[in-house]
Amino acid sequence: NKITKNKVSDNNCGIYFNSSNNNKISGNNCSHNYEPGGIILFLSHGNIIERNNVSYNWGEGIFIKSSNDNIILSNDCSNNRGEYIYSFAQIFLSFSNNNSIMKNNCSSVYGGYAGISLEESDDNFVSNNRIYGSARGIKLKNCENNKIELNEIFWLSGSIDEGGIDLSYSNGNEIISNNIYSNFCWGIYLRNSQDNKISSNNVSMSEGGVCLDCSNHNAITFNNFSNNGCGIQFSNSNNNNVTNNNCSNGSYGIYLSSSNYNTILNNNCSSNWFHGLELSNSCYNTIIKNTFRDNNEAGISFIYDS
Repeated sequence: NKITKNKVSDNNCGIYFNSSNNNKISGNNCSHNYEPGGIILFLSHGNIIERNNVSYNWGEGIFIKSSNDNIILSNDCSNNRGEYIYSFAQIFLSFSNNNSIMKNNCSSVYGGYAGISLEESDDNFVSNNRIYGSARGIKLKNCENNKIELNEIFWLSGSIDEGGIDLSYSNGNEIISNNIYSNFCWGIYLRNSQDNKISSNNVSMSEGGVCLDCSNHNAITFNNFSNNGCGIQFSNSNNNNVTNNNCSNGSYGIYLSSSNYNTILNNNCSSNWFHGLELSNSCYNTIIKNTFRDNNEAGISFIYDS
């Protein structure tokens, strides 16, 4: 089926698919609908959702559950309230795999949980989206093997234990070449997440570049984390690789707390307000070929049994 150029408003839900495959939904205006939102896919596969205006719904903008191999492309998902679904996101995937989410605008004047939220969803591709105004930009919970790349994320209102790209209990994901700036929260935040690749991202004017909390065996390489509160921070995180990052012009370049067996190699931690690198209660870390220059306090500081 081809569903195009319809005005869908003031309904209990907007456009709803249940066990319906290979449809094309394009050019529709879905607004001011209620639970669960503007466009809903349930047990529906191989659909294309393209160039729709999905805004000012009381539920989610686009809600996808138990649906695989769909394409969500170039939609305007703005100012959806998410009040009937706990995710409170402009685009929400649950138990959905192998979907592509590309070139969407996800903004909110209402704040909300995230621009794009994935839960229990694997092998999805999230690329070239523009996200602003929510607490988090892209949220992954219990997700594996997703690729998050080339997204622009800014003006987020999240707290200091949230991130523009925020992972919880999520493993084996790739976070590559995203531009994250001007946020109250961290650029990238991992909690209880293992074996992720964080590479070639630019994070600036945020609480910090990347924070790992109870997260092990991650690779953080070739990122620019300058001009933040802190470049890289670990808490109770072990066996991570930190290589070729720029962590300058912040409060701390790299800060490790109760984190062991990490490798810190060839990073630039210069011109920070406090230390270039500080280790607190952190042992058996390898620190090789880094640059620590023009920091206001120590280049490298070891405290509390480090």
